[in-house]
Amino acid sequence: MSETNGERRVGEHGALRRLVAEFLRSEKFQSLGGLARAVYLLLLIHDWTSGGRGLPVEDDDLRALLGLEEDDWDRIRDEVLPLFEIEPGTKDGEVVLRPAALAGGLRTRARRGEGR
Repeated sequence: MSETNGERRVGEHGALRRLVAEFLRSEKFQSLGGLARAVYLLLLIHDWTSGGRGLPVEDDDLRALLGLEEDDWDRIRDEVLPLFEIEPGTKDGEVVLRPAALAGGLRTRARRGEGR
């Protein structure tokens, strides 16, 4: 891996960069308000780094994960949650939130390595 001043060069991850840029221009993302955008991105990051375990379904658990006050969560909850789906979890009988299909099927394209 090439490094410049101890950091990866951005060009080494061109396909991911293009997928993220396309997502950020998507209608779904653009329709969100400022706080809802930040919360959505944090939830995506938590989902991506959870090792496939998904996100909690309960409001109190989501608020705690995000570090949000109840009034802030109540303001953006109905904007953000429709962008997620409830699916079976990794434990028997568990349900978790997972991101709904991203604009234009980005999640599927990313898995297949398209967009390079």
